[in-house]
Amino acid sequence: MIRLLDIFAAFLGLIVLWPILLVVILVGFFDTGSPIFVQERVGRYKKPFKLIKFRTMSVETESVASHLASQASITKLGRFCAKQSSMSYRSWSMF
Repeated sequence: MIRLLDIFAAFLGLIVLWPILLVVILVGFFDTGSPIFVQERVGRYKKPFKLIKFRTMSVETESVASHLASQASITKLGRFCAKQSSMSYRSWSMF
């Protein structure tokens, strides 16, 4: 039952937020050329999974944490998101 509620909430969130996501994608196309990238991470029980993220650093940037990257490698969209802190879902989380 909880899984069904999670799926419904995610679907509802996508429906409500799709205009904002579309604007971010369009801005990302003009900013970096590829607004979305896929990163492989290790999850529960060391099982790898793919994480889809908005690109906030230029394509040529080495794979480092954003606070360790040079300011020149952070895109305009990345700077805006950092100021708004809207890219971190943890700030919206209830748990």
